[in-house]
Order: sequence, then C-alpha cells, then structure tokens
Amino acid sequence: MKKLLFLLVIVMTCFQAMAKYSPTPLAELVDESDLIFHGVIVSVQEKSITVKPLNVVKGARPEATITLDKFEDWTCASRFTSYKVGQQEFLFLRKSKTTGVYFPLGSGNEGEIPVLNQKVYYRNPNPNDTKDLHTFSVYGGTVLGHVYSYNGFVDAIKFYMANRAAMTAAITSDKLRGELAQSPALRRIYTELHYYRPNRLY
Repeated sequence: MKKLLFLLVIVMTCFQAMAKYSPTPLAELVDESDLIFHGVIVSVQEKSITVKPLNVVKGARPEATITLDKFEDWTCASRFTSYKVGQQEFLFLRKSKTTGVYFPLGSGNEGEIPVLNQKVYYRNPNPNDTKDLHTFSVYGGTVLGHVYSYNGFVDAIKFYMANRAAMTAAITSDKLRGELAQSPALRRIYTELHYYRPNRLY
C-alpha cells in the first residue's frame, strides 16, 4: 500500500511539473543560443564539467575550455547517461546577462545533444510524435529519437539560421524544397517549427 501511494505521488508530481514544462525543440535551441558548438568533455567535477570546443557553429569561439554546470536529473527529465570524460556533444548555450556565465538551454537537457562516431543523436522533444523513432545506445546510455550525420546536422543549423524567415513560412521556393528533400535534419527543424508549438507556462 505504501509503495502504491509513493508511486501515485511521483506520478502526480510529474504531471504537475509537465504542466509548467515543455521540451525545447531544435529551432528554439538555435534561436535562443548565444553559443553553439561541438565539444568534448575533458574533465568532470562534482557539480560541473569542463568542455573543449571542437567546432563552433554559432557565436564567438570561447577560450581553450569552458566550464558548465551539470544537468541535474529531476522528476520528469534526466540526462541520457552520466557525465564522463571523452563524451562529445553539441552544446546550445545562453550567456547570463547578469553573471556572464554560459548555461545549456532546456529544462529537460535538450541543450546537450550527444555526438558519437560522426553521428548526432537527437532526442525527440514531442511526446505526440512517435513516427520513425528509434532507441540508440550512446555512451552506455539510451537516446529515444533520431540520428543524423554530423555534417548534415551542422549544415541544417547553418541553413536554418541563414533562412529563418523562409523556414517559418510556407514553402514557396524551389531552393527550400530541395534542401528539405536532401536533409533529414533540416526536415526535423521544419517539422517542429510547423507542427510542434508547445505552450510555455514557465
């Protein structure tokens, strides 16, 4: 009986939290980031990690390394696995206007997207979109979502930043049609822009 009550409390807490939280889609990560880069974790501390940038996609290249707070698992969201030296990921970071410190975006760890063997493993943010989802084993953890080639993912982000107005409107140009046809990652951005619009309450 006590176990059942405990489980009910956990479920109710999760539902209450989800009423105030929606996963951050990829386009919003790009829009709201001051700095986007692919990096490798070079050290892990108790409450922080140190990352070496390898490829900056948006923003000014930081110093040789950058230290970030670890994501703390909570009732309804957790990192795909524990932090370890050598893990590579795309980081979508915003710079605090008061402290000048960078922090990853997304209350559900959306601002950290793992990279392994030149592939990018993107966790699906929309619980109602279950089409073509796969479970991937990444760094000893699991990611439920989609996999994209490294170059395709980077090119999709750059194309979206350069053509945001066209991406947010209806498809009217042959150029956009062609890019969408060739790029699964760009199609993911477009799909989330037009069919996944969470109502943010926080």
